[in-house]
Amino acid sequence: NKKKNITYERIGFGKLTKNSLQTPKKISIPVAKNDNEVYSIEFSCAGDSPLAYLLIGAPGTGKSSLIDSMIINGAMTYSPDDVIFYLLDFKDGMLSKPYEGENAIPHVRLIAAENKEEDAAILLNNIRIEKERRNALFNSLGSDIKTIAHYNKKSDKKLPRIIVAIDECYPIFSNAELSKDTEELIRQVRSTGIHFVLASQDLKKMSNVLKFIDGRFCYYVEKEDAREMIDDKYAKLVSSEIPKGSHKAYASSDFGKNCTIIHPAYHCDKSSYYNKLIREKWMPLGYENEMIVVGEKSSLYIEEAIKKG
Repeated sequence: NKKKNITYERIGFGKLTKNSLQTPKKISIPVAKNDNEVYSIEFSCAGDSPLAYLLIGAPGTGKSSLIDSMIINGAMTYSPDDVIFYLLDFKDGMLSKPYEGENAIPHVRLIAAENKEEDAAILLNNIRIEKERRNALFNSLGSDIKTIAHYNKKSDKKLPRIIVAIDECYPIFSNAELSKDTEELIRQVRSTGIHFVLASQDLKKMSNVLKFIDGRFCYYVEKEDAREMIDDKYAKLVSSEIPKGSHKAYASSDFGKNCTIIHPAYHCDKSSYYNKLIREKWMPLGYENEMIVVGEKSSLYIEEAIKKG
């Protein structure tokens, strides 16, 4: 029901500034409504925000809408010097297509969209390379530089946060090697300003990663999956509080112990319009569309492009 859609304007699109949202350690991106309040997803390089986020929901419940809200509202609020996005898409390109070609925006830098596990391996390897590069930069400024917040405070050349969004991530966790790599990276990269947001239809093969992902968005799912994601007092209310057609979710930052019902904002099929506004805001300031599509470029090219920043 389109009348129930929450537009990006209702959560502050184009009106919020990074100065009103950002502390040295944290960025905050408005993505949804909680009753009449704006709900933001937060990314910290220390321990006061979730390590990573997991979105679980049946098909069509709105997981991709929340990721789109995060990308579009994040790109309008922050410059590419502050935030960039890597997209890994196992959903027939549905996540990445709105940011390709003439709809590209300067913030989306790397896309793997062909549902291929080898492309996922290339992307994950380049995240590891970037993590190591950033740690080396930290060390070059002294032993007291422990996080991206410390580094950006002391360095003339700032490093942006990298948000890695993986839609329908089940194939990764069905592959033992990719699953291990992803789990290790999620644990290791937050201090360097790299953050993961994963989405899936169910929790098959994800029991290990679920143990340490404290940020959770539980859409309508079967009761068994809901009980793995969130406390039982919320899980038993899923069908009544966040029914399948509602596009609402239970949101939690503490492993599902305490939950809030949120309604993510939606672009209302106007993503190209919002992307145009993002380009008009940032490109006159010298930012360019520099997206790389994994599979179209060699792994070495991607590695060199990432190193150049």
